[in-house]
Amino acid sequence: MAGRPRDRRAQIIAAAADQFHRVGYNRVGTGDIATAVGITAGALYRHFRSKQELLSEIIVDRVEHLEAAFNSTAHESMSDVTRALTGHALDYRDLGVLWQRESRQLPGPERDKLRHRGRELALRLARRIRADRPSLTDQQAELLAWSVFAVVASPSHNKVELPRPRFDELLAATADAALRAPLTARTRRSPARPSIDRTLLLDRASRREMLLDAAVELFARDGYQQVTMEDIGAAVGIAGPSIYHHFTGKPEILDAAITRGTQWLQFLLAQVLGSAGTPKEASAALLRGYATFVLPHSALIEVLLNETPNLPEDRRHATRRAQYEFVTDWVRLLHHDRPHSDPTELRAVVLAELTIINNIARTQHLAADPAVVDDLVSVCSTIQQHTSREAGGTDSRSD
Repeated sequence: MAGRPRDRRAQIIAAAADQFHRVGYNRVGTGDIATAVGITAGALYRHFRSKQELLSEIIVDRVEHLEAAFNSTAHESMSDVTRALTGHALDYRDLGVLWQRESRQLPGPERDKLRHRGRELALRLARRIRADRPSLTDQQAELLAWSVFAVVASPSHNKVELPRPRFDELLAATADAALRAPLTARTRRSPARPSIDRTLLLDRASRREMLLDAAVELFARDGYQQVTMEDIGAAVGIAGPSIYHHFTGKPEILDAAITRGTQWLQFLLAQVLGSAGTPKEASAALLRGYATFVLPHSALIEVLLNETPNLPEDRRHATRRAQYEFVTDWVRLLHHDRPHSDPTELRAVVLAELTIINNIARTQHLAADPAVVDDLVSVCSTIQQHTSREAGGTDSRSD
């Protein structure tokens, strides 16, 4: 009788990572993973005590490989750093989603350790950036470091497909361009925007709006599946059945939140197309408008990006179609001035820029800088200027 394959554990990790990335942790059972590997669920438990333990090992494994890729460039140039990191991104394309979305399924101490490792890696990269560009402040160098990691994470959040050598080149060029971006000069530390007591704003809103706002914050922080109606009610001081006077249940709250985010994207695009004089002006206005909105509404964007899989099938497809069309229209604006560029490559660049803005928005101390919108516009504009490629069509595709 043949023994168990020596790489069975690795097969389980690969199958689970793929399914968690594509479908979502909460929609995948251990039976699904076992079937993909060709074993029974009982056999899977000989390797992992629980699905949560499996997720934890996958993320830690990916993070360790990312750290190793960075450490391997200790004495190399910044271009070598970006190539190592972006190469890792395409070798382990699931990392961005698993680390940012699915790590919320782990116990608090494990999540905190992962956040700490991510922050330490970003600070190490920031120190190297500042050594390369000593005129930057520590905060500016950190913004560029997080921008590079956003580029690294961006393929995880989309289905753009390009021939691998070219994808490596494009992603590295995008990260390199971000590192060259001119940032707003500081003669002293920019004062942070004054914090706002959100309860004062919520007190002026209807109870439905209070509940929706609280739900968005909780969904973004803990994940839709982990939040209960009682959690949402408690966040705004509404207890018991009173909460059901405003929403029939958690699914309706999620649908309302995602509808709001989708409608905002559509409104922004319509506003820009109705007021800009040229495609170039429209693209620039779209970039600034997106950054201006996302920074104070990062939780809403996080829910739009991460919780759409929890919608009913028809609403899920409609939301994803709206998101796809938003990016497609942006790509068309850029393609107008670069008619010989590959639209799939332009899509990859736009999605990297959106990931940069989204990631900086969730990094509170960077998002609070009054100059952050200008800096993000500069980073993304520099990327667009340095990554255009005059080339014929390819057989690449995007979903």
